[in-house]
Amino acid sequence: MNTSSVVPHKDTQAVERAAARTLRTQELVNRIIESLADSLQVIDSQQGWKRQLVPLATVDRVFFHAAIDQLWKTMDSFLPSIRMLPTLEDNKGPEYLSEGGFWNRFAIYSSRIRRLALTSDTQRFGTWFAFLYSLPSRPHPLFPRLKTLTIQSSNAGSSALLNSVASQLDECHISDFENDQESFAFVSIAMTNLCMKAGRLLHLNLQLSPRLLHSATEHIDKIRSLEDLTIGGSVLPSLNSGVLRFLDRIPGLKWLIVDYECAFPEIASTDIQSTHVQSALQTSHELSHLDALTVSGDGYVQYSVATKGVIPCGLQTLDLIFRPTDRARVLLLPHALRIYLERNKNLKKLQIKRSKFGIQEPSRCPELLDPYRTDPAFCHSQEFISALSQASQLCELRIHDIPFPKRNILLEICNILPNLRNLTHLTLRPSRLTILPNDELQIPRPGALEEIVRGNPLLEFLSIPIDWTHALPHINDITQFSSRLSILSIDGGPRGHPSIKRVISIARYLDVIFPAVTIVETVTGNGDQDSEEVNFWEGVRDLVHSYQDVARFRNLQKALN
Repeated sequence: MNTSSVVPHKDTQAVERAAARTLRTQELVNRIIESLADSLQVIDSQQGWKRQLVPLATVDRVFFHAAIDQLWKTMDSFLPSIRMLPTLEDNKGPEYLSEGGFWNRFAIYSSRIRRLALTSDTQRFGTWFAFLYSLPSRPHPLFPRLKTLTIQSSNAGSSALLNSVASQLDECHISDFENDQESFAFVSIAMTNLCMKAGRLLHLNLQLSPRLLHSATEHIDKIRSLEDLTIGGSVLPSLNSGVLRFLDRIPGLKWLIVDYECAFPEIASTDIQSTHVQSALQTSHELSHLDALTVSGDGYVQYSVATKGVIPCGLQTLDLIFRPTDRARVLLLPHALRIYLERNKNLKKLQIKRSKFGIQEPSRCPELLDPYRTDPAFCHSQEFISALSQASQLCELRIHDIPFPKRNILLEICNILPNLRNLTHLTLRPSRLTILPNDELQIPRPGALEEIVRGNPLLEFLSIPIDWTHALPHINDITQFSSRLSILSIDGGPRGHPSIKRVISIARYLDVIFPAVTIVETVTGNGDQDSEEVNFWEGVRDLVHSYQDVARFRNLQKALN
C-alpha cells in the first residue's frame, strides 16, 4: 500500500473544518448558488428551475439567504408577496397594523426582488395594499434592489408602489388597453411619477390604447435619462394627428421600438400612393439623435410609420419585422424600406424578417390582392434596390422569410452586393412561396457564391439558397482569392435521387472556394424538404468537414517536418 498518498487523520479534520467554514461564508455561498441558478435556467428557462433550488433554502441560515436571493430575484407575480400581509378579512385591529410587525417577514423577501410584475391576479388587493403601504409602520425602503417594474394592473396599489420606487428604476413597462376613467387616471398618475422622480430610467415600454398613449407622452420629455422607448398595442393609431410628434422632445432617445399587430382594419387603394413616399423623402431632418429603430407590424404599420410618423436620418440599425395577416400588406414593406434607406446613408445593420406571431402565410385570394397589384405605387416597389445599392456602410444585411412582389428579387439584390463591401454578415432568404400565385422565387446559380465572396472580402457569415441543379464552375478555372468566410449556410439541392457523385462534386467545390470555412450549416426542417434532400445536405456538410480535417493534418505534417 502506498502510504504517501494517505492524508493523516488530523489533516483530514482540518480540511473538513475549512470546508465547513467556507460553507458558512455568506458571500461565497451566494456566488455558488447564483452560479447554480444560472446553470439551471439554461436547462429550464421556465419557472421549473426554482423547484430544484427550493430544498437548498432549508439547509441552514446561510443557504436560506443565498437561495431566496435567487428565488426572489425575478418575480412574475406580486401574489406571493401579498400573501405575507394581513388581509382585510383577517380583521386585524389598529394596534396590530400600527405596530407593523408583519412587515418584517415581507421585507426579508421583498428586499431580494430586482424585477417585479404587477399582474391582474393582484387587482382585487390593490386598494388594501395601498392602505397598508401608506402606514407609518412600513419600513423604508421595502424594495431596495428593485430595478425593473412591469405594471399590467391599473389600481391604487400599483400607483403606491410605483410612487415609492420610481427614483431607483432603470426599466419600466406599463400596459393598459382600457379607455375608462380609472385607466386614464392611473396612466396619468404613473407617468407623472416617472416624469418627476425617475432620474435613472433608461428603458420605458408603453403598451397603451391610443387615448392613453396621448396622455402618457404629454410630458415624457421630462424623463431626461430615457434612452430606449417601446410603444405598441393591437391597432396603430391614426398618425395624421401627429400622435408621434412627442418623440422629437426626447433628446437622449437612442432606440425606438414601434410594435403594433396591424394598422387600420381596412385599406383603400387610394391610401397607397407614391406621393406619400416622395413627401416622406423630402421631409426635413427629424429624430437625428435616434441610432436604432425597430418597427413591427402587418406591413401597413411600417408604411404608415415611415410616411407619416417616424422619419429619422441618422440610423445605425434598422429592423422591420412583419406580422403575417390575412391581407397582402407585406407588399408595402419595400416602400418603407426605401424611405429609411434613402434617409439614412450611414446605416450599419439592416434586418427584415417575418415574426413568429401571426398566420403562417399571407392570403393568396386574388380579390384581396387586387387593391395592391393595381395601385401605381406597386409598379415601383423594387425601387428600394437602388437605395440599398447606395448603403455602402452596411455591415450586416439580413432578409429572412419575407415575400416580395417580384420573383427575381434575390437575383437583383445579388447584383448590387459588390457595392456593399463592408458586409460581414449576409442572410438572403426571401420566402420560398411568394404571395402572387404560380410564381416561383428565382434563386442564384452556384457561381454566385464565388462572386459574392469576391465582391465582399470582409464577409464572415453567408446564408443564401442556391440552385444546385445547374452545372458547377470547373474547379481548375477558379483562381485563388482571400476570404474571411467562416460560417456558410446552404440548401436548395437537387431533388429526386441525388447521386453520391453529386454530393462529392458540391462538397469539393465548396472546399476549394471557401477553405477558411469552419462551420457549414445546412438549412433543414422546411415543409418542402424531404428526407432525401436533408440527407443529401448532411452528406455535403460532413464531406466538407472531412476535406478540412485532411488539410489541417497535412499542414501539421509540414510544420513538423
